[in-house]
Amino acid sequence: MSKITLMQGDCLERMKEIPDGSVDMVLTDPPYGMDFQSNRRVVKDKFAKIANDKNLDWVDCFIDECHRVMTDNSALYFFCSWHNIDYFKKAIERKFKLKNMIVWVKNNHGSGDLKGGYAPRHEIIFYAAQLASLV
Repeated sequence: MSKITLMQGDCLERMKEIPDGSVDMVLTDPPYGMDFQSNRRVVKDKFAKIANDKNLDWVDCFIDECHRVMTDNSALYFFCSWHNIDYFKKAIERKFKLKNMIVWVKNNHGSGDLKGGYAPRHEIIFYAAQLASLV
């Protein structure tokens, strides 16, 4: 039976503690790099912007660490939005074989820009594999 460990903290720091080739799957829903702020209101004020949602400097380091800690023939599931889909795709393909793009259709809409854009009813998830032949 596999051992499951829950770690809390900055993932780029905590991943350094994980031994090489010891993780079977990574599922992540990181900041999307879109500097998001909903126009949805709570009483009178808007929700605050999502903290650190503009900077994508972490992506390459994160992908490198995933590649290091993951076992051969393991899976990476990486949530993102259409705003930076090309950026995330290129970063993932540096180290992994992109196998598919999953579209998660939700039954309700998200909190989009109610004054301009359509509120999203889906999220994109990249499914990639760490294949032994790519290591």
